[in-house]
Amino acid sequence: MHFKGHPNIKISPKIPSDGPSILEAYSIVTPTSELTTLDHTEPSGDIKDKPLCKSSKLKQLKEDVLDGIDRILKFYESHSNISNGRIDTIVGLTALREFCRKIVEVIKTSTKSWKSANIVNQRAMNVSKVGHEPEYMWGSIKEGCLSALIVNCEMPHVCEKTLGAETPESQYFLAHQLMYRILMNQMSDCFPKKNFINEEVNHQLCAKMYREAELVDKLNYPEIHRHLFGEYVGFCGFMGYPNFLREDWLESLLSWQSRSEYGCFTYNLSPESSYEFKESYFLERLSTPSEIEKGILPKETCAFPTTTVGLLTLAIHWDYMEENCQS
Repeated sequence: MHFKGHPNIKISPKIPSDGPSILEAYSIVTPTSELTTLDHTEPSGDIKDKPLCKSSKLKQLKEDVLDGIDRILKFYESHSNISNGRIDTIVGLTALREFCRKIVEVIKTSTKSWKSANIVNQRAMNVSKVGHEPEYMWGSIKEGCLSALIVNCEMPHVCEKTLGAETPESQYFLAHQLMYRILMNQMSDCFPKKNFINEEVNHQLCAKMYREAELVDKLNYPEIHRHLFGEYVGFCGFMGYPNFLREDWLESLLSWQSRSEYGCFTYNLSPESSYEFKESYFLERLSTPSEIEKGILPKETCAFPTTTVGLLTLAIHWDYMEENCQS
């Protein structure tokens, strides 16, 4: 089926072939000498708790988050023409940016009800086989479903049965299950006879995302999984789960942002090695002479989707620290 307004985006209800699991993708891009051996067939039982508000570096973290937000905004202001005319790039980035824009608007205008950390902790203990499940490679279905919802206020049947499903999947499909529910809730006027608020489904989705985020952490944040990790933190953080707003995870997120004055989130692997992004989602930018003098590399590869998600995660951390932490 085709979507109105985007004739080149086609959704097929046919079940696609699977992509790699978290551990398979990690083994593909990691040199054998650097591989970390982990047995994640059972829950670890180690639900770490490193709350931001108890950090001895809280004041510096708040300054770093604000600085990071300012530099991402400067990057987007200076690189607004990013589509290269490709319809798939336009739809994918428009959907992600529109989603993040809506969330940031909500953050600015409301006080969030933060949930108890026990909600995720208790459910995460029952999540097994973490890292071994394949990624459903739905191709254009994710972009098409988001485009139909955002642009046309529509939810095709195939989207309701896939992204709208209640059973947690894995990786990007899992993250986009929650992303889709957030958008449907924000656009409830489009579906006056449907109720998409199901707290238990949200709890289960974020519990599984937390366990997969833990695994990415234990693998030392492979570059191929950093965008995925940012989606876990951003989407579940927006839904009020404080488990994802940890000091160590925030420091890792900040470390992936370029130190340049145009603070994009960089990607140091070959763009061709990325199974989750199209090559048109990357931009090679040359550093300014003043940046080179400060030790910035002469050239860096910026990943637009990761930069957008980075903005979302930093905005949510700032909101949380302002509401809950006394510096």
